[in-house]
Amino acid sequence: MFFQYDNLEKIQTRVDKAEKTRTTSQATLISAQQRVNDLVVKGITSGDDYQKATLQLSAAQDGLNIATDRLHQTQGDLTQSQTNFALSVVPTVISGVTAFTGVMDALKVSKIASAAATGVEAAAEGGGVLSKLAHTAATVGQTVAKTGTGAHVFVPKDWIEKRVKVVRLD
Repeated sequence: MFFQYDNLEKIQTRVDKAEKTRTTSQATLISAQQRVNDLVVKGITSGDDYQKATLQLSAAQDGLNIATDRLHQTQGDLTQSQTNFALSVVPTVISGVTAFTGVMDALKVSKIASAAATGVEAAAEGGGVLSKLAHTAATVGQTVAKTGTGAHVFVPKDWIEKRVKVVRLD
């Protein structure tokens, strides 16, 4: 993603330079047009000076056309680069949202497990089959989350330094 952003900056710089070149070409065209106009006002519509001024005007028009084309091309490059940048951001955002959703789901499960554990403690006081059912209910629904090269099971904070049993169901 850094490469995409860096590319955007470089292309924006090219657009800025192309705009400056176009502005300079436009000023040159205006100046050349003014020289031709001045000659016409003086009644000079032929000869070496007039021919030289019209050639300069034509060159200035060509220069402006080229500068305008380059500007449009670099603006198109910028638009394409912005599109590519946006398309590269979308998967990153989706991955982040997916990871966040996974953590939130794991926290929900840990709250359910905490509530079930409270029931286990209450049932344990009664003993027997009810105690085993309550204990099983506390382990159902746990989600194991990948962490580095291992995995973790999220449990409530009040389980810290408590004995727990993790049972793999599948």
